[in-house]
Amino acid sequence: MTDFRVHLKERCEQRLNTRMADGMRVIEQMASRIASAVITGEPPAVKGDPAEIAAAVKRAIVTNLSEEATINKEAERLLDAMPEANRPGMDKDKLLAGLRERIAKKRGFVL
Repeated sequence: MTDFRVHLKERCEQRLNTRMADGMRVIEQMASRIASAVITGEPPAVKGDPAEIAAAVKRAIVTNLSEEATINKEAERLLDAMPEANRPGMDKDKLLAGLRERIAKKRGFVL
């Protein structure tokens, strides 16, 4: 690999890692706020250690986003395999949305 390609690959990996870290920080902040909200209500909706509750909320959010990404990938794979999707006048976005909905419904997942 040329020096430029190595540098470009490293730079892309750094940017991806930064974005992932930023996204995880946002999820952690959301989870912490949700945990605080459910603990401080009168009466509290949930009792327990705020850190443990925030960790559980974070796991739920990450699991949900991961499942949605899996559904998106499967829908894109199915769309690519549909010969009729390449006909003139076909709305690929609408087809993709329909595939996503059908896959999610089959899995019992709410988008």
